[in-house]
Amino acid sequence: MGEVKVRVAKRGPFQIELKIDYPIARKKKIETNTYDVTAYFFVPSQLGINPSTYSSEDFFDDYFSYTRFTILDFSLDDLLSHHIKTNPLWRLESLIDGYREGKAGNKEAIIYELKTFCNIFRDRMEILKSEFRKLKHKIDEEDYHPAEIFTAYREKIEAVFGAFRKHRDFFYVGSDDEELLWSYRWVDEGISLDFENLLWYVYDTALIGHEEELAALCTEAIKKNIGYRKEQEYLHYTYKYNNKKNEAFIFREHSIRKWSELNLHMSRTNSRNPKQISFALISISTAIAMFIFLLITLLIVNKFANQPALWILSGVLAYVLRDQIKDNLKEYSKKISPIFAADREQHLIDPKNRKRSGFTREWVSFTSMNKLPPQVKDLRERDKNKLDKYLLSEDILRFQKKTSFKSRRLTQNHPRLPSVTDILRFDLRRCFYKMDSAVEELFVLNDEDRLESVQAGRVYHIGLILCVGEKDSGMKSPVYNDYRFRVVASGEGIVRIERVKG
Repeated sequence: MGEVKVRVAKRGPFQIELKIDYPIARKKKIETNTYDVTAYFFVPSQLGINPSTYSSEDFFDDYFSYTRFTILDFSLDDLLSHHIKTNPLWRLESLIDGYREGKAGNKEAIIYELKTFCNIFRDRMEILKSEFRKLKHKIDEEDYHPAEIFTAYREKIEAVFGAFRKHRDFFYVGSDDEELLWSYRWVDEGISLDFENLLWYVYDTALIGHEEELAALCTEAIKKNIGYRKEQEYLHYTYKYNNKKNEAFIFREHSIRKWSELNLHMSRTNSRNPKQISFALISISTAIAMFIFLLITLLIVNKFANQPALWILSGVLAYVLRDQIKDNLKEYSKKISPIFAADREQHLIDPKNRKRSGFTREWVSFTSMNKLPPQVKDLRERDKNKLDKYLLSEDILRFQKKTSFKSRRLTQNHPRLPSVTDILRFDLRRCFYKMDSAVEELFVLNDEDRLESVQAGRVYHIGLILCVGEKDSGMKSPVYNDYRFRVVASGEGIVRIERVKG
C-alpha cells in the first residue's frame, strides 16, 4: 500500500485547503481502509474564536469538503506507451475495436476512458507548470536551456494529441452515436484548452526571464492551437474588449472540466444517526430535568405549600437544566463512544455504480493545552521562545474526521485506482474581523542620518498541527504521522502558509 500524502495550501485570501491522498489497499484479504485526521488550530485569543463565540454550527458553515478518486499518475511517455495496459489511450483503442464488434457495455467504457484521459492530461499540464516554475531558480546553471526543454515537451504533447485524434473518424462516422461524438469533441476541446493554459504560463515566464526564443516558440504554438479549435468550431479565442464572450469562454472551459471529473467525485448523502442521537439526548435530558422538577415539586409541597412562586421558579430551573444536561451528555458520549456522537456523518457513494463505498464522521470542539495528546503538545511548544510560551494565550479548535472506504469494492469497480483524495477547505474569515491594520510604519536612519519611514506588515500567526492515522482491516493498531504548519495572516487575509519542521 502507498503512503499518505498531505498538502496544505492557501485557497483565496481567507481559505486553507488540505489535500490528503488516502491509499487504497489492493490485497483481497483487506476489506476496508480507515483514516483518522485531527486538525488543531491554535488561534491567538485576541481574535475572539472561542467556545462562547464560535459554535459547531458556525464551524460547519465555514467548512467544506469533498472526496474524489486520485487522478492516475501518468507521464507523457506513459500515455504514448502501448506496453502499459492501464494507459487510457491503449484501453480506448481496445474498446473501440470491441464496440465495432458489437460488444455490450463498451459505449459507457469508452466515455469513461475519454474522461480519464482528459483528467490525466490536465493534471500533467499542471505538473509541467510546476516544472517550469522551478526553472526560474536555475537561470545561472549550465543546463538552463528553457527553449530546448519546452520543445521536447511540445513534441511529446503533440504526439499524445496524435495518438488521441487518430480515432476521430470512429467518433464522427464509425460509431453513429451522438453521445460518443460529443464526448470525443469535449475531450478534444478540453485538452486543447489545457495545453493553451500551459502555453500562456510558459510565455509569461519567458517574458519575465527575457527568453525571446522561448516566447516566440510559445506564440507560434498558441496560434496553432487557436487555429485548430477554430477549424473544429470550438470556442477558440478570447477578446480584449468583449467581456461577455470571455465569460462564455471561461464558462465553457469549466463546464468541460466538470463533465470530465464526473467519474472522479464521490457524492455524499447525510446519515440520520447524528439527528437521531441528538433527539435521544434531548429526550434523556428532558426526562432528567423533569425528574429534578418532580423532586423539587415534592419538596415544595411538603415544606412550602403556600408559596406558588417557588413552583414557577422550579419549572424555569428545570428548563434551564435540560439544555445544560443535554450539552454535558453530548460531551460525555463523545468521550465514551465517539462513533455514536459525531457532529456530522455522511455516506460516500461510488459514481460508477451509485452504491455506498464508505463513510465519513466529523467532530469539532475546543480543547486546552493540558488536554492535548503529549506528542501534539510537544510539537506545538517545540522551539517556542519564552514570550510565546508563557505570555501569549491561544484558543485551540480541534477538528476530527474519520474516513473509511470499502477497499475491495472500490478496487473491483476501479482496478487502476491508487488512492482517494480528500479535499478539506477551512474558511478563516471570522479570524480576521478583529485583526489590526495590515501595515504599520517603522522608522530608519538613512545614509545621511536622516529619518525615513518604511512600511512593515502587521501579521498574526495561527498554528496548525495535523495528525493523520491510517489503519486497514489487517492491522492491529493505526499508524500516525504528525505535520506542523504556520498560517501567517494579516488584516487583509492569509499572507502565506509555512511548513514548520522539527
